[in-house]
Amino acid sequence: MKYFLIVLTITILSCSGRTTDSSAQAPEAPNAPAASEAPAAPSAQTAPVAPNADNAQTAPAAPSAPTANQQAQITQAAGAPQVPVAGIHWKLIELNGKNVEGKTAREMYLFLDPSSPIFKSHSGCNLVTGEAKRGGTNQMWFINLIPTSGDCKTPDIDLEFQKALAETAFYKVTGKTLVLSKKGQVPVMTFVAKG
Repeated sequence: MKYFLIVLTITILSCSGRTTDSSAQAPEAPNAPAASEAPAAPSAQTAPVAPNADNAQTAPAAPSAPTANQQAQITQAAGAPQVPVAGIHWKLIELNGKNVEGKTAREMYLFLDPSSPIFKSHSGCNLVTGEAKRGGTNQMWFINLIPTSGDCKTPDIDLEFQKALAETAFYKVTGKTLVLSKKGQVPVMTFVAKG
């Protein structure tokens, strides 16, 4: 009897081991394709990557806006004018390389309206108005010039002033100085900011 109980215990233990092994394997579904016929999972290259904490750490940081000091350095490095062109009363000091201060009955000047393309100027004898057009880098043209026709004691300067405006193609502001140049970057008029 003792031997019978030992054999029975061994048989029960061996049967329970087989049940555990067979239950560990999932039964195959009757219509499921074989492993060799199963469709391949998409590769890692074609699958989109979901954002997660790891990706956030490796993504490049967005550029930050420059500080006011950095912006000022960028502006100076780009050669941007320190004084705006429009809205300034520009007093003419040189016309075609000649000093003209005090040579006319009235002060010669240029004023560009900041809210429209209109400009007004004075040749020392006559008021000259028209439109100022700006193009690419430092390009400017004065068109539709309309001078008054007052009596003039310095007609040569008056005509030279109007011709210089009509020939202007470029402008450059350096500090409080405005230089207008014709084609070939030849300076024709030099102004200083008044006030």
